Amino acid sequence: MIKYILNRILNSIPIFIGVISISFLLVYIAPGDPAISMVGENYKEETLQEIREDLGLNKPIVEQYYLYILKTVKLDFGKSYITGRKISNDLKQKLYFTFILAATAMVFAILLGIVLGIVAALNYQKLIDRLIVLFSVIGISAPVFSVALLFIYIFGIKLKILPPTGYGGIQYLILPAMALGLRSLSLFVRITRD
Repeated sequence: MIKYILNRILNSIPIFIGVISISFLLVYIAPGDPAISMVGENYKEETLQEIREDLGLNKPIVEQYYLYILKTVKLDFGKSYITGRKISNDLKQKLYFTFILAATAMVFAILLGIVLGIVAALNYQKLIDRLIVLFSVIGISAPVFSVALLFIYIFGIKLKILPPTGYGGIQYLILPAMALGLRSLSLFVRITRD
């Protein structure tokens, strides 16, 4: 098992380097100058040169690439042009909310999937079983983004039961967790029923 995990990690290193290289090249060949976008249209040449020096844009491309890889490995993604905050701090905050959403979606999928699977198995070949199987086939087949839009329209706009956007309390978590967990829920229904 440890050999398998080490093998997977070693195989992912070239992919990691490839993704970093492609993202660096895309930023490098993209039109425009990041320093000018930071200072705006009315700028002094000294300010522009100072920002280029801070960002390392005045160095040769090989040195820029080396510094880019070094910072990426250290998880130092710099500062946001818009907010001025460190991007790694913003990512930590977003990862926390993403984890909460994913965990809620998985709990929703497991609990409701097992319950519906048991109900379907106890009523094998009856109407309720066929309806649950139909629901699970639709749940597996439907794309998450279209399900999310449908849930927003039904529960958020038409019925006004749940808030369609935003974040805060548990009521803001229900719609996205249902949309995200629907496919897993459908799989749990099928597995439990079988």
